[in-house]
Amino acid sequence: MTAIDDGSKVGYDFRNQNGAGIWLPPNAGPGLNNLQRINPYAATADQLHPVGSIGFLDQRKFAYAKCTGALIGWSRLVVDDNYIPFAAGHTDEDGFEGSINAAAAIGDTTVVIKDTTARAKNYYEGGYFTAFHASGVKSTTIRIAASDAGASSVVTLYLDNGLPWAVVEDDFCDAYRSPYSAVVEHDTNFYECFVGLSLIDVTVNYYSWLQIGGPAWIAQKAAADCPGYDSSHREAFAWIDGTCVESQGDATLQRIGYALGRSISSYGDTYIMLQMG
Repeated sequence: MTAIDDGSKVGYDFRNQNGAGIWLPPNAGPGLNNLQRINPYAATADQLHPVGSIGFLDQRKFAYAKCTGALIGWSRLVVDDNYIPFAAGHTDEDGFEGSINAAAAIGDTTVVIKDTTARAKNYYEGGYFTAFHASGVKSTTIRIAASDAGASSVVTLYLDNGLPWAVVEDDFCDAYRSPYSAVVEHDTNFYECFVGLSLIDVTVNYYSWLQIGGPAWIAQKAAADCPGYDSSHREAFAWIDGTCVESQGDATLQRIGYALGRSISSYGDTYIMLQMG
């Protein structure tokens, strides 16, 4: 492994540690280029990896997350608590939609945005920056490796890759946080986005691995709603409370995977192949 502990690029041979492995993003950040074996059955107060790192264990896939709400390991899906930047009543609360503060050249990996909300250092770590071309006909999206603390006027973003075209002041842009930066339990509306399955209880503001792929058992909404209960209903969806259901008629729900095993009429199950990332 070759790495510099200052946020520069990290390179290493992918390793299997007793059936487990970890895939770090291009820039790990100071102190976070940690290749220790993942453990989805333990949460930590200290951040061990970049938010959004990907882990593998047996046939399952995981994402590293910060849980800003306490989680109960009751086999229900959890959600991303970040509002989109332009949501009414929550404008720029959890992200930014606006303009670039200063010109940047092709290949630059630093961009300054006119984000006037006070932000903590690395608030945007693991999120994504979208630049819109002045022509109005194209855009590009690049991962945010790190960000400086915001002083209620501008925020500096550090990108994993260089800009594919030059930008100038007042070009339009968006900045989104990582979907794993503020994970909480479900609420009571259908506007939430489910991002994974917690296998354990997690204390508020602790870091943990969420399952996003592979065989999983998820709590059911009701026996008659389990995937496979009805003929040809093999797809699995998330219900409002984080439980697993089959297709619910006209309701367009978030797809999360498909049913495993053979079922028969009026006997479905929520043992599924999770496909959330």
